[in-house]
Amino acid sequence: MHSLTISGVPGVAASNYAGSVADTSTALAADGSSISDLSHPRWKANTTLGYSVGPVSAALHWRYIAGMTDLMGGAGSGYPGVPAYNYFDLDAHWQATHEIMITAGVTNLTDKAPPRIAGAPLLTDAATYDVVGRTYFVGIKAKI
Repeated sequence: MHSLTISGVPGVAASNYAGSVADTSTALAADGSSISDLSHPRWKANTTLGYSVGPVSAALHWRYIAGMTDLMGGAGSGYPGVPAYNYFDLDAHWQATHEIMITAGVTNLTDKAPPRIAGAPLLTDAATYDVVGRTYFVGIKAKI
């Protein structure tokens, strides 16, 4: 098991942020505001289950983000932490000819909204959670 230990100032004890939502205050913008990362899940996993028959294949992707304690909200803030999050994506591929492949899919299949994180810009961590919601895509690849 890995931990995220940070000490931004010499002589200041290091802090272990693994499994928590917190601003590490290790990077500042020109106006002095913090631009540090926020979410530090102890575990993240990406799993794919695929199936194919002849020229057609499909895959279900599972993205898991472990739950975290909210260190920024503080006691009594109303932000006890962030639960574990699961996102599911689905895609399919069809090799129409030797030269042409058609792909289609959906990301964030259940249109799950990101969690509210106290003190975060826009009230969530866009680097960790899906802020766009469900999206669709279609693509064609052609060999010339």
